[in-house]
Amino acid sequence: MCKNICVITGAAEGIGKETLFKYLDNGYECLAIDKNQDNIEKIEKVIPKNLSEKMNILNLDLLEEESIEKIYQRVEKIVCNKSNITLVNNVGGSIYWQTDKGELSWECFKSTLNFNLKPMFLLSRKLIKLMRKNKKGHIVNVASISGRAALRTVQEDYACAKAGVVGFSRRLAAEVGQDNILVNTICPGIIGTERILTRWRNRDEAINKNILKNIPLGRVGNPKEVANAIYFMGSEENTYITGAILDVNGGMYMP
Repeated sequence: MCKNICVITGAAEGIGKETLFKYLDNGYECLAIDKNQDNIEKIEKVIPKNLSEKMNILNLDLLEEESIEKIYQRVEKIVCNKSNITLVNNVGGSIYWQTDKGELSWECFKSTLNFNLKPMFLLSRKLIKLMRKNKKGHIVNVASISGRAALRTVQEDYACAKAGVVGFSRRLAAEVGQDNILVNTICPGIIGTERILTRWRNRDEAINKNILKNIPLGRVGNPKEVANAIYFMGSEENTYITGAILDVNGGMYMP
């Protein structure tokens, strides 16, 4: 039986994990990529058997080009000419978010750009080859509100990297639209992933209250809410939206 296929990076926690479960629930055969072996093992312990049969999870470092080739070869083996291939470029972030502005070196800045942009660029270019053969496909790139609005709570490296995701998505959408490949960007706001909730609990309550004042819905988001948006943009339910930015932020930023 010919199945639709979804490749998800950063799939073992947070938004990536909920996105993985969403695609699995909807019958996709999923290739989940993450380099954190501990998180991978946690998923393998909790995922229902009926879903685990449709999931292949790979422990790979996406900054290594050999990893990109391994993913391509795995997808090439399972794809058929009726498959819709979806690529969710979710991996990204910055380890320098607490660094003082004056202390952030150019090497650190470049490493954040590399982490956020290189896997997206290489995987997109590689899997587009298979999408073009099928004359259809979806790419969803996960950026951030930080690439849309000037937030003082994040560093310039992260803001620049996420703005780069937005620019890459639009340019790619214009290029591959003739092949019926739809490319869109999701920009989450403050989402209650494990990492964000840890910061939230360790921060002064007054600071958290001030942050919530800037969110019209008055709360942080849930990873499932972002996963729902990713799924719509990256499934066959979306047939005519490309080059778009979907802001999932509770109204925190309204362009």
